[in-house]
Amino acid sequence: MSRQFVALALLVCTSAAHGAEPKPLWTIDAKADLKIKVSIRWLGVTPDGKSLIARADPDGLELVGVWDTGTRAFRCRAESSAFGGMWWHSTHDAFLPDGRVLLRGYSALEMTTEKGARRAALPSPFRDQVAYGVWHCPSNKQVVWAFGTEGEGEHFEKTTFCIVPADATAEKLHDTSVTRVDLNARVGTLAVSADGSRVAFGVREDDTHQVSLRALTLGEKPVLTEVARITTRQRGPIRSIQFAPNSKTLVTGNEDSSVILWDVEKAGKDWKPRAEIACGKFGARAQVFHPDGRTLYALTFDKPGTPNLFVIDIGSGKLVAKHALGGGVMCVALTAEGKALVTGDLGGRIAAWDAEALRKP
Repeated sequence: MSRQFVALALLVCTSAAHGAEPKPLWTIDAKADLKIKVSIRWLGVTPDGKSLIARADPDGLELVGVWDTGTRAFRCRAESSAFGGMWWHSTHDAFLPDGRVLLRGYSALEMTTEKGARRAALPSPFRDQVAYGVWHCPSNKQVVWAFGTEGEGEHFEKTTFCIVPADATAEKLHDTSVTRVDLNARVGTLAVSADGSRVAFGVREDDTHQVSLRALTLGEKPVLTEVARITTRQRGPIRSIQFAPNSKTLVTGNEDSSVILWDVEKAGKDWKPRAEIACGKFGARAQVFHPDGRTLYALTFDKPGTPNLFVIDIGSGKLVAKHALGGGVMCVALTAEGKALVTGDLGGRIAAWDAEALRKP
């Protein structure tokens, strides 16, 4: 048997083991439309499915671009307040049902998808603080903003939650008192459940990495009550954290690329993970749940040519598929109906993939 034949056979076997890289449904070159070299740090699709929003980070300045999802035509751009380059946090922007976009940054902002107009979304004294997350909670029709006091390294030493009605416009908020509650903890990554009843965050204490779950009780004086605080088996910082749309499952991903599923309703003193899935070799930085509640798509920072998208069945907690979508993917979103998975990468490329096809090995 010739050396050439052996080499060819090994190449074929290796390719079959990894599988062919999937082809995107379509792509957008954000750097060409924004006319500047950019990396995509966050993206999402508006509730009506008509607009794609991407937050880019060119050399410390943050830009927001808007594209038409049907034609992929570039619609407009707007500058957002710089976030200090702290892109490793699992920060979160939000869409409201009427299509308004709420943006985190050094001042909380609201923008429209038609003209890119932007304006302060909260009254003082919050406008000059670091807003590092915003969540729309459809169950109670509230919006929760998280403002942080920066500490050393990758943590915020104190977080203030501001809770406002989802239908309050920027103008109305200038004359509206804002409900607030403080969290005195070193927060690295943060998530708020869709029903507004739970707050989860990752934190490092000395040489350990912990997951903390707290109940958020609204009222005249909102209260945060600790439900669970667990030291994880994950190695390295927790890089991402997110609740499922039904608020019953929490997922965490960290620097060693493992992804852990937690049952929120079982949280307590002896809270244990429901499943732990090894994904790739590098940090698990982004996840998104499919709207049907069956599937989690987790992205790691693996190099080009190796699997960096891991598809997990929520019910069984098993890895069902893995794919190589190219290197440097930083963020992920699903279209409203869940048909397309959209990714953004360090090179400024936005790509859409067939979400159902990705569920197959």
